[in-house]
Amino acid sequence: MRRASEALLGDAVPAEPNAPPIEELANDLHRALERSEIGVRYQPQVAIASGQVIGVEALARWHHPQLGEIGAETLFLAAQRAGLEAQLSDHVQRRALTGASQWPSKLGDLRLSINVTAADIARAGFADSLLGRVDVSGFPARA
Repeated sequence: MRRASEALLGDAVPAEPNAPPIEELANDLHRALERSEIGVRYQPQVAIASGQVIGVEALARWHHPQLGEIGAETLFLAAQRAGLEAQLSDHVQRRALTGASQWPSKLGDLRLSINVTAADIARAGFADSLLGRVDVSGFPARA
């Protein structure tokens, strides 16, 4: 709740330790999207009872040329500040689906979880747009 409040109030405190102010990152974000510096990491999701990996969660990561890896929280705060939240979210969804569609067939039973923002859900036609991305990617919609 504190972080949400800070984001809404425009507080410039970075979400991650040692990260530069959000305004600086917001200025770099346009170029980062153009240069494909923003990618995803897949975090395993494990069934507690069996210990089996049943899926993965796609986590946004910015591979900043000077600062190294920047996590999703700071990345999306910068995107919000830069007015690029929807563009960033769409980019991350496409990258996650494209990567997952290239998994070897032996991973075909894994499900893919993609985080969406409140702003995504509020966008008109968002569900259809996301489902369209799934179809275009070739990743099985059932997963």
